[in-house]
Amino acid sequence: MAKVLTVASNGQICIGREWAGRQISIEELGPAELKIVSGAFVPDPVLEEFEQWQAKNPAKKTDRIALMKRLRNKASHDEKY
Repeated sequence: MAKVLTVASNGQICIGREWAGRQISIEELGPAELKIVSGAFVPDPVLEEFEQWQAKNPAKKTDRIALMKRLRNKASHDEKY
């Protein structure tokens, strides 16, 4: 559904209360076109931190059978307490 909104003199628009509290991304697609998307967004510094961590901690192959055994043992232990 398309909405026609007027941009106030201070550059703000109101897109409705149903959007209140959400994180949104506004992408300028061209001089007369904006794309507004709701979602959960990770700040660039957090991504940079993760990339540094990932460089120091490369992925390792997982032994799925051993992992499932550990998870079963943990679940069994947790059920007792």
